Amino acid sequence: MAYGVKYRLEFEDVLGNDKKIEILKNNYTGSVLPLVCTNNPVVIKWESDNEFYKPIIGSTCTINLFVTDSVQYDNFYAFDENEYQVKIFYKDTSNNYQIYWIGFIVADTFKQAVTSTPYQIQLKAFDGLGLLNGKNVTIKSGDLVRGDYSENSGNDLAPVRTNTLAKNIADCLTQTNLSLSIFTFLSDADFLDTINGSRVLKFDENFNAIDCKNYLGSILFNLNSRIFQS
Repeated sequence: MAYGVKYRLEFEDVLGNDKKIEILKNNYTGSVLPLVCTNNPVVIKWESDNEFYKPIIGSTCTINLFVTDSVQYDNFYAFDENEYQVKIFYKDTSNNYQIYWIGFIVADTFKQAVTSTPYQIQLKAFDGLGLLNGKNVTIKSGDLVRGDYSENSGNDLAPVRTNTLAKNIADCLTQTNLSLSIFTFLSDADFLDTINGSRVLKFDENFNAIDCKNYLGSILFNLNSRIFQS
């Protein structure tokens, strides 16, 4: 997918810090249109950030807009979940905008109070981490179906090293459709790049592929780790 900026607003927060909102549309190549926001334009929230036993911390971004006589918007609720991408920026000490948050507008969370203009609408975007339960892991040759066989046992069912744990985690995160780098903070910096990812089960007891959320959750829980967009 190739996204082009369709809507943009630059503003200051209550402390005078420069911020920017961009709403991008898939395959859009036209002019950049304005946004009119309320006095609380953007709220970003990380879900379950204090719950130790929920290692996948998804985040949401709520954008509060006004529809006016001169500023109108697309019918966001009429499109697929990956049609509109939201980017939030802040300006650093060198006066350059840096990306702060990325996500996609989810159509069934669209809210508006239809009255005479101006009236308020609310858009909600998700970073996709909390939605990975609907995406199955990618099955590769050599991934274990049952048991943990030694690679030197001579057993015909012995696993073949096809991917590291880091690669399997990255494969799951591509399901969010966000092109973000992955940073790890572990005592052994090379740990995820050396562990054989084929030994982590991708199947349930009925030999069905498990979803990415459960797969990532099991890895993170055993590593005493959590994952979130930062």
